[in-house]
Amino acid sequence: MSLNNWCIEKLSNHDKVDSVVELTNELIKITNVNGGEFIVLVKSEERSTIESVSGVDVGKIDFLLNIKKEAYIDGQLLQLGSSAGFAVGGLGDLFSALNDRDISTYISAEMSFIIRGLSQHTKVTGLERLDNRRFRVQRAGLDSVTILALNDYDFTAESVRSGIEKYVEFDAILTSNPNCRRTGNCEMVAESAGVRILSWGELLGQLNRAW
Repeated sequence: MSLNNWCIEKLSNHDKVDSVVELTNELIKITNVNGGEFIVLVKSEERSTIESVSGVDVGKIDFLLNIKKEAYIDGQLLQLGSSAGFAVGGLGDLFSALNDRDISTYISAEMSFIIRGLSQHTKVTGLERLDNRRFRVQRAGLDSVTILALNDYDFTAESVRSGIEKYVEFDAILTSNPNCRRTGNCEMVAESAGVRILSWGELLGQLNRAW
């Protein structure tokens, strides 16, 4: 089964989808039950970057779908999507986006909460999204810090190691799952790597202080 056909089969089961058709070997068109039409660029890659849309008229797509689980999404691609009018995400993201009127403006509930909360913090003067999981936070009178948001339910030493391996540079890990349980030696592994592990409330408090 081709990648497009696999996606068409999955998306056709969504209760807000009327039809899904293939346009090219990378593009599909979704028509929702209200008659809205959306063009989706389909990819299967470990990392989504600017190169992912090379040769594509980005003004004509509404969503870049990368079916690889836990794929890395570069910040430059996210910025391009914001300015050109397309969203980027996985199959779960697209399923959620299809519940809205316009899939091109989709941001996950998790990221929307983080962006809104950080932007409203009185000490925060600027916020840059470095990729799908990291934010650079600029602070008034204090050094900027880079936060990695991970939503693991069971947050373990392996969660820390995987975060370091994939995202490399950051100052603290935000455990963005409100029901997160810290287990194993996660604190020790984080400390040895020179990073902090913070809950949402702890992060908001630490943003007022020098690190």
